[in-house]
Amino acid sequence: ADNFNWGTAKTFCRYFGYTEGEWGSERTDGSKFVSEAWLQNNTQGPVILRDVHCKDNNAGISDCNARMMDVSCNNNHNVWLNCNNSTDLWNPVVRGGFIPADVEASYLHLKTDSVMGSSQLVYLYFSDDVGYPAGGLAIVFSNPILYQLLFCQAGSSYLTSLPPENQVTHWVIEKRGYRTVIFSNGEQVLDFTASSQTCTDPRFIQSWASFWGREVGQLAFDIYDTASDTFYTESLSWEFKRATLNNSVSQAEEEGFKGGVLLVTVMNKQTGIEQIG
Repeated sequence: ADNFNWGTAKTFCRYFGYTEGEWGSERTDGSKFVSEAWLQNNTQGPVILRDVHCKDNNAGISDCNARMMDVSCNNNHNVWLNCNNSTDLWNPVVRGGFIPADVEASYLHLKTDSVMGSSQLVYLYFSDDVGYPAGGLAIVFSNPILYQLLFCQAGSSYLTSLPPENQVTHWVIEKRGYRTVIFSNGEQVLDFTASSQTCTDPRFIQSWASFWGREVGQLAFDIYDTASDTFYTESLSWEFKRATLNNSVSQAEEEGFKGGVLLVTVMNKQTGIEQIG
């Protein structure tokens, strides 16, 4: 499901009048939403859209990028949406204590209202189920914005691309083993892999892998965190979980995760199936 992400899912769910949505591949997740019989009888139509990509702040689906009526794509790469009007997803940030969170198998959503140049700070620790450190992240609202991977980098670095707006409101953090990917307002701003070349803090040159190699089961917002407001974790689709945990695009492609995106149907918890192609 190339290019499809949480921002695309939210944009299409808003089009249908809902606020949130999870997504998955028909090939792996279709039976989560409808019966196998429905899948066999209703997913053989023409490909309408392929390679759909939206930003979280797009006004509507007309602002998204996509390819129309691409005959080289087939229904094995359909994408499903499960839309809802959840209002209780966001949790207030509580500092100084561990919060259970399967970060390795989730997106970590984080809201801030800090502006660049304010020097406010996101200060987030990961740990395993027992409480041993498993990495961490600091984001400094300087101008430009700085970040630092804790237990790895010797100092702060600039984000590889700037957030699309001066006031960043929505971050999505993906930690998959040694790799950390960060989105800001729907745009990727960092893709960092901890390694012997990138982890240069002299205190952790010999031990960085023992921290970042641990399975994350909890997170904690430090008492010095001044920017984080609310957060929630969103479970990955089965396909995305399997592909990203490999930490290798080539490996994911070898396992078959290289098809385009086809959006055919939206599953709506309240009204049933919405057919859009």
